Amino acid sequence: MLSHFCIREATFEQRVAAARSAGLDEIGLSSASFEALVGGGADPGELSRVLTRHGVRVSELEVLRPWAFNERGRGAARAAQRTMLEMAELFGARYLQVIGPFAGTVDDAAEVFASLCDRVAEVGLVAGLEFLPFTNIPDAATALAIVERADRANGGVCVDAWHFFRGGAHWEMLEALPANRIAAVQICDGPSRPENPEYLADCLQNRRVPGEGDFDLPAFLRVLDKKPDSVHLSIEVISSQLDRLPPEVAVRKMVEATRATLARA
Repeated sequence: MLSHFCIREATFEQRVAAARSAGLDEIGLSSASFEALVGGGADPGELSRVLTRHGVRVSELEVLRPWAFNERGRGAARAAQRTMLEMAELFGARYLQVIGPFAGTVDDAAEVFASLCDRVAEVGLVAGLEFLPFTNIPDAATALAIVERADRANGGVCVDAWHFFRGGAHWEMLEALPANRIAAVQICDGPSRPENPEYLADCLQNRRVPGEGDFDLPAFLRVLDKKPDSVHLSIEVISSQLDRLPPEVAVRKMVEATRATLARA
């Protein structure tokens, strides 16, 4: 499926049409984008009709930070969860992206993650905890520790190729992920050396389509291919260069490159 952040300058209908044109029938949508659409006067029912016309589904919801650092944070977390639940019910989404940092200990994080999983299970969502090297969930092992302590059937780890390779490419951690604890895989390529010294800015500007960077994506995919075939696979090529292309051109480029890489793997 096509991650929300792949074509940041597109309208909602352009995003849907571009995905369908490239042969995809699932897309992601961020809660911030949904709130901006509705706040700008868009009818949620019309958004659903746009999807139906093109034969596309919103299957992935981005991105939730459920961890409460103070009372204000708890209120914001509850509001964000309500938005995600509303989106899940409206679109029939099946996957929710969760990121850190968390407050307290790993046990505290597991308790919050377990509670979140219980709540979103009511609308059929799987929650994937993504590790990000610039947070206190920096790698697959830490994400797995939280997920396993939470011990929820609809909770797992999200493995993003960018954060795996840029976070040290710890292959033993990837190998150690149990099949039933992988909730999602996000695929992109990138240069071996940062083009921007600021990690977050680099990953939001300089990703490459698969096959045009230095990541060993075939090896990465072969490790994950040992896992169940039901893993949620999301194309997430966030690129300032691709932002300048027409949405249909950019998405077709991403999809064709991803399929070629899958074939090589």
